[in-house]
Amino acid sequence: MEKQELIKLFPERIRKVMGGQDVPYEEIREIRFRAEKPVAMNVGGQERLLMDGNRLFLADRALLKEMLEYMSGFSVYAFEEEMRQGYLTLKGGHRVGIAGKPVVKDGEVVNFHYISGFHFRISHEVKGAGDEVLPYLYENRKLCNTLILSPPGFGKTTLLRDLIRRISDGNENGAGLNVGVVDERSEIGGAYLGIPQNDLGMRTDLLDDCPKAQGMYMLLRSMGPQVIAVDELGGTEDTEAVLKISRCGVRMVMTAHSADLSELLQKKDMECLFESHIFERLIFIKAPMGERSLFEVYDGSFGKIR
Repeated sequence: MEKQELIKLFPERIRKVMGGQDVPYEEIREIRFRAEKPVAMNVGGQERLLMDGNRLFLADRALLKEMLEYMSGFSVYAFEEEMRQGYLTLKGGHRVGIAGKPVVKDGEVVNFHYISGFHFRISHEVKGAGDEVLPYLYENRKLCNTLILSPPGFGKTTLLRDLIRRISDGNENGAGLNVGVVDERSEIGGAYLGIPQNDLGMRTDLLDDCPKAQGMYMLLRSMGPQVIAVDELGGTEDTEAVLKISRCGVRMVMTAHSADLSELLQKKDMECLFESHIFERLIFIKAPMGERSLFEVYDGSFGKIR
């Protein structure tokens, strides 16, 4: 991400401070603001503290309030629905998690009394991230049902996003396909006011901020997808939806958390998917982004391909 683009995410009061850091801005992955605490950045996997000259920069409560007003376009009420989920999505696809004291009504969060912290997850659209993996998703020019796996922070979503784009637009391995994406946490498309900020391809339809299982059924009924893509399968509701959709002739490209095959096979809620051999390709990412050549590929019977 370019330096000037990053700085524009923040109100005027701290732009000078943000712009004066001796860091590679394109490698900033996260920024954490906590009330009365130093601001911490994740730069290429390493923690760096925000400096104001020779001093640590502390985020006071007034700054947090100013940041919320700025991020919401000075209309916090317009973003109440998103805030109920604990985050905001900014233009550019960047996601901001919110910590503080929630307002709870009838057992549900409806707003926040006080804000005590923000967690900025900087969206990195890496075109070409899927180039090495893409050929393994096809067999005889037919897209295989594929599950991408890794521990958190290894770039599953970044990889999935680029694969969606290539599958949608068409590539040397197969013709372009109509792709339906359920983006439950607005991390794949990074939609702002309903419009994807990331390039998901010319034949892609997006359901933003929608529960995965419900969204898969909705896409199947209304959009006629040839491929359905979701990020981070988990829970019996998701797996039941995958089972039903697999019987409708729709291809699937999805992700889940797992470091290796042995850990994957211990996930009871996904056991039925492997017994049914729904996924024809399992892609295990073995190192974070930037070391993409470190991945393993298995077929649906757990035979190692790469």
